[in-house]
Amino acid sequence: GGASDLAKVRIEQLRLGQITLPEFHPAGPGIDSIYAFLIQDPTNCILVDTGIGTGSDVIDRIYRPERLDLAVVLKEAGVSIGDVTAIVNSHLHFDHCGNNSLFPGVPIFVQEAELEAARKAHYTVPEWVDFAGVDFRPLRGGHALSANLELIPTPCHTPGH
Repeated sequence: GGASDLAKVRIEQLRLGQITLPEFHPAGPGIDSIYAFLIQDPTNCILVDTGIGTGSDVIDRIYRPERLDLAVVLKEAGVSIGDVTAIVNSHLHFDHCGNNSLFPGVPIFVQEAELEAARKAHYTVPEWVDFAGVDFRPLRGGHALSANLELIPTPCHTPGH
């Protein structure tokens, strides 16, 4: 691919809501906005992260999330849930993987080390990681997801970021 291929790539930041960081949080206290990214090219519609899910009393109590409906946010961006061909989770903290379950059967790319960490106690919301129809594609290192998108591990914030 060359520059003409990149001209056909659309990247859009999607605001999915916000959380209130408690005093004990390393970046707290304060407000933190939650984002995803939509990446489209002529053959792919990739969503990077899926925001905060619902149904966790612990998350609701501690972080007081204000969620925007992912389906509505995607519709405003001109796509539907069914248009998404792949998910990339930067990591599996609750504010990045919470709506993965809206995409059963859709490949979810994540670093293997991150998936292993997320399956340990007190890391994230387990049912937001493992759900009926989940199709994880664990990676070890970099991976070309398409001609226009390469995933590069950046471990630091989490083991498999």
